[in-house]
Amino acid sequence: MKVKFLCRLLNRHKQQIDHLLTLDSEDRIREAMIAGSQVYEEFGLPPFALLYEGEGQMVVGFFALQCVEEDSDGELVAEGRFYIRENEKAYADYLIESIKKEYEEIKHLSVIGEEEVSFLTSYPHYMECFMRLSRESSNNVAKALERGTINTKAITEERKAKSCCSDEEKDKTLFHMEQFNKTQNEEVQFYLESLKDIFLMDDEVANQHIEECFEDCDCNLYVVKSGNKRIGTCGAYIGTKSDTIFDISIRKTEQGKGYGRQMLDMLLQRLYSPLKDVILQVSTRSEAAFHLYKEFGFHIEQKLIFYIVM
Repeated sequence: MKVKFLCRLLNRHKQQIDHLLTLDSEDRIREAMIAGSQVYEEFGLPPFALLYEGEGQMVVGFFALQCVEEDSDGELVAEGRFYIRENEKAYADYLIESIKKEYEEIKHLSVIGEEEVSFLTSYPHYMECFMRLSRESSNNVAKALERGTINTKAITEERKAKSCCSDEEKDKTLFHMEQFNKTQNEEVQFYLESLKDIFLMDDEVANQHIEECFEDCDCNLYVVKSGNKRIGTCGAYIGTKSDTIFDISIRKTEQGKGYGRQMLDMLLQRLYSPLKDVILQVSTRSEAAFHLYKEFGFHIEQKLIFYIVM
């Protein structure tokens, strides 16, 4: 076997690897070519690798380095995708070892594999799931929300109470969710700290993320409180056919107290629409969150498995 690293893909390369792809090959190759060009221009790393075998030099494996970044310590971390003919473990092992040698400066590489690549379970791995709560019927919604802890009547009464009471009385509310804007500095700072503490974003990425949310009129950010104490965050993007929820987090000192369930229930009540679904993304590394979403009726729509090979 022989591995050839490439700075760019040509049409003949695409024809050689096309038989390795299962779905959406045109889109995947196009995306890989764009991402690979950016990697090469910024870091000088050859983003593509072809694994050949036999006298005819048939391509039996393909790798695309799609994203390279510097972490907070200045070390390079990367993400890529690879495809192996007939899911043969020997091909995968050989290609992975070749990648490690070629990219010595990369300290951490997450490789996206296809769901059916079961032989890769020998490598540390986790799964990113795109999940959907279907709103095809109000009965389905009701059943999902019943799994929570706050019902519609309680939410309505709480909103009425909050709208007519003083700030001091609001602080006594046991559990509530408040939307905020960029002028509310304390809420913004708490949200930023949650992004860095829970989602491990660095300062630049966290600030850019929250700024983009404020610039989008369809995006709402919330801080969740117990009494007057901030305990969590969440966001929601209001779409035409579906709503997307993101940044659901509970402060580490407050986890394990049922706040996540209450937050999700309250957020779904706010987003309720019989004509739209609700979607989200979650990692199986967040095991408690993953199982909570399943309890609420979310089903897995797409899986991406990441294997840690460096």
